[in-house]
Amino acid sequence: MRRLTETDDEDEYRAAFLQAEATFKHQYVYDPLEREMRRLTDTDDEDTEKALCCNAGELLAPDVAFQLALGNLDPFSLRTVDDWHPDRRPTNTSIKTDSWAQKPASHASIWDPGFSVYLTEDRPWAKREKKPKPIIAVPKTRARKKVVNMVPKYVAETQDER
Repeated sequence: MRRLTETDDEDEYRAAFLQAEATFKHQYVYDPLEREMRRLTDTDDEDTEKALCCNAGELLAPDVAFQLALGNLDPFSLRTVDDWHPDRRPTNTSIKTDSWAQKPASHASIWDPGFSVYLTEDRPWAKREKKPKPIIAVPKTRARKKVVNMVPKYVAETQDER
């Protein structure tokens, strides 16, 4: 059995580190705006891609990648588990929910064609700020109305007849 020297350990560690970094930086992802797979960051040269990106995934057929991104395919067996399509989804008024309190999302879906507008905002996910309430609230009182009783003081049926 060969004993590894310190330089051999360092070289193996360095190679494994570079491969792990390349795997993370250059993995394949699905871009829902362009509806295509692409690298998270492009590689500098083709040699780097061949040598270090062997664990960064593989480019899939466009229709398979789209169905995987939608969650319609099982990622391990590629068997169909659902048939949802963003272009055939119901409008907000016809969405059924499980309870009265549950409401449809108020934000746009990433699959909407106009979603790119949200990418130009600084904080599209932030709630809109409400008008601040004053520290001392303005009293909300109304003038008291006179209460009129429509029932006579003495009801004839309950009084003794004389």
